[in-house]
Amino acid sequence: MNSLKPGTRVTFKNRREEGVLLRIEDSLAVVLLDEGLEVLVALSEVAPVIMDLQKHLDIGQHPEFRKKKKQDLQEEKPIRPTPAASIPEIDLHAEKVFGPGQKNSMDYILERKMAYLEHQLQRLRARHIREAIIIHGVGQGILKEEVYAFLRKLVDVQYFPADSARYGEGAVHVVFFYPKS
Repeated sequence: MNSLKPGTRVTFKNRREEGVLLRIEDSLAVVLLDEGLEVLVALSEVAPVIMDLQKHLDIGQHPEFRKKKKQDLQEEKPIRPTPAASIPEIDLHAEKVFGPGQKNSMDYILERKMAYLEHQLQRLRARHIREAIIIHGVGQGILKEEVYAFLRKLVDVQYFPADSARYGEGAVHVVFFYPKS
């Protein structure tokens, strides 16, 4: 019996992230990560989060409840570099954008990946996320050039190669600047 349905809190089998299942498309799951990114993964790679949420909330012991309460009590702190583990990642590998086994023309794939990237960046900006990692992969360098050309057009973004120890040559680190209000 599959207990996954839209609105279910899910975790991933191969990464340490959680989110909310938005919809199921064939054998793919569209998940909204806690960082605000929407990802498309194989349905077999997600599982429902198992916990009695109501029990934890009733006694104020749910970790998210404690974290938010503690944050509310603290004064605002200056911005510090974000630990790499907490920076949202936008993975542009074909299996992440299309799901496994999809066969399309190279032009179509490039167009869809760039549309996906633009959509994910808009979602991050709407939530005022400060930075992200775009994983373009190495390949023949075509996608990398498209990503860098796209980023060059943005005036409120700074970018540089991502940590090579973690991503090799296949990713770019993006920092967003927001107007002060």
